[in-house]
Amino acid sequence: MTLRVQLFLVSLLVLVLPWAGCQYAREMETALRRGQEDALLGNARAIASVLQNRPTLFWRTPGILRAAGSDARVIYAHSLTGPVEIDGYVDDWDLAASAFASLGDEPAHFAAGQNGRYLYFFLAVSDERVTYATGADARAGNSDRLVLSFITPEGRSRRLLFATAAPGPILARAILPGESGELPREQRALANWQETNAGFNLELRLPLDFVSERIELQLFDVDADSEDAQVGRLTGSLTHELQRLNELLAEFAQPGLALRVTDEDGWVLGAADASDRAIAGGTDLRHGTLLNRLYTSILDTRAPEGTTQEELPGRIEGAHVESALAGVRGAAWYRAGSSERAIIAVAEPVLDAERVIGAVVLEQGSERILTLTDEALTRLLNLTLFASFLAAAGLLAYATWLSLRIRRLRDAAESAIAPDGRATSGIPGTHAGDELGDLARSFSGMLGRLDDYTGYLRSLASKLSHELRTPLAVISTSLENLEHKALPDDAKPLAARALDGAQRLSRIITEMSAATHIEQSIETAERECFDLAELVGASGAAYRDVFPERSFAVRVPDRPCPFEGAPDLLSQMLDKLIDNAVDFSNPDSTVQIILSRERDIYRLSVINAGSALPENMRGQLFDSLVSVREHRGETPHLGLGLHIALLIAEFHRGTIVARDTKDGRCDESGVELEVCLPAQRIWGSSE
Repeated sequence: MTLRVQLFLVSLLVLVLPWAGCQYAREMETALRRGQEDALLGNARAIASVLQNRPTLFWRTPGILRAAGSDARVIYAHSLTGPVEIDGYVDDWDLAASAFASLGDEPAHFAAGQNGRYLYFFLAVSDERVTYATGADARAGNSDRLVLSFITPEGRSRRLLFATAAPGPILARAILPGESGELPREQRALANWQETNAGFNLELRLPLDFVSERIELQLFDVDADSEDAQVGRLTGSLTHELQRLNELLAEFAQPGLALRVTDEDGWVLGAADASDRAIAGGTDLRHGTLLNRLYTSILDTRAPEGTTQEELPGRIEGAHVESALAGVRGAAWYRAGSSERAIIAVAEPVLDAERVIGAVVLEQGSERILTLTDEALTRLLNLTLFASFLAAAGLLAYATWLSLRIRRLRDAAESAIAPDGRATSGIPGTHAGDELGDLARSFSGMLGRLDDYTGYLRSLASKLSHELRTPLAVISTSLENLEHKALPDDAKPLAARALDGAQRLSRIITEMSAATHIEQSIETAERECFDLAELVGASGAAYRDVFPERSFAVRVPDRPCPFEGAPDLLSQMLDKLIDNAVDFSNPDSTVQIILSRERDIYRLSVINAGSALPENMRGQLFDSLVSVREHRGETPHLGLGLHIALLIAEFHRGTIVARDTKDGRCDESGVELEVCLPAQRIWGSSE
């Protein structure tokens, strides 16, 4: 793992700042929710206190109170948002399907509505055969019909008959006890009968002040081949929003607040601007920008799972309402519809003496606190993310700069020492005042000491040669003088061997001096222009005389090979290569000398047939004082020949390699020493 990666991973720790900001924002939202809940409970308590002093507002007819624990079914008249046309169709009612209830065993559904001063009923009846009344049947006893029974506000019982001889508008007829003949018409009740594919629809309208709480609906289905049959009957208590209660609640209306009052069964009796309830769903910021969706998901402003409020049209349900109707105030957070925004709902019981007669329900969306928390969270996260990005970018830039310094130091350290042990470059960054500067200065000092020691080793041969020549000359002279003296027979061989050893030591010193001399010559050599092909050809002819036991095959280009360099040094380099090839070639074999040109490169190859290169020495053949000769002759070999060849090739900006070869150029396996030199376009040559 690189230093940059490590510092980048360390920079991720700054992400704890946005996380801490999110936690702070969530804690702030929790506190704001709790404060909003307490405020709503206080408002609900104040409204309930006002309603407790006016319990008669909970019933349509003052003085006629429902008995506690009554099991009569509630017939709820939903508030209709617009005018309703009595045409036998329900399109203009704008009610959900759940607002319709079943009527008896026959597939019949009905709904009740209220708008202004009118009460509406709608029945959808499934009947395979609709039977209409005839003119002779004044009471419509043998036809499909609806009988509506109720008690007037004055306390009188009334029954209205809805039947018709044909689809269309109809007028209700009043059924009077003990009377016979044609029934009188009830002008205040309007209805419309429309036949459908499944049966028929019946829509009717009554004045709201014409009906009291108690109401009963009876549906009769008559077929030609059957007796009169009652298929549906419903007796219940009429409930709807009360105008007097709505007028009182309007004084407590607030923007963004849904205020409703329920009876003891949870049915809504009054509401303050019920249209404001639409705000309960709120504006879902999940559909905003990408950052808003991200921040909202981080903040998690949703209500807990399973708290979505499910309510019937006109009736409020929920744990908070059940608690209030049981006499204990309650509160709940839930989600409305598909929105995941939290809504706070509180319920406060309304008491009449010791009896719970209803509840005040307040609902408010979390938009106010969510707007505050979303804005705060957005600013906080933007700021912390920007700061985190800057910190990460700064650390990454610093890591890059630091790794570049370390890499430069590594590269300089790797290239500071040449293969011959010389210091080729300095160490960068020695002026820095940090730890890397200390390391660079340590490397530089170590490199200087190593260069001094290498220089001492390079001059050691010359120093030893100079210091050993005088005592060696004294020894050699003394041994030579002993040869002219009368020596015992057993001492003569010892003197001869001593003289031979002194002579060999003298040749070694001479070889060491020659190597040092060549290195110095390379440093001071002057370049000149000459024909490389001519030099190689002349040298090859000379080698035939020097090494008569070997045959030489020389191949050079027919055209001149212009080159700029030191011909004496190149001749010495070729001498070293030929000397090496002769020593390692098989007896009576041929040594090949090949010069070729490829584009801007001269290739000079010396190939000999013989043993392959030793595997353990392939990378050290051109090092100083390295020799792979197994048999030592009289001529000393210090391992400097190929090293000197390398120095001469590098002086001419060339390279030298050694490889095993077995191809058409050599009949047997052997070794090829190849020198590549850059070709020079001189002498006005166009090649």
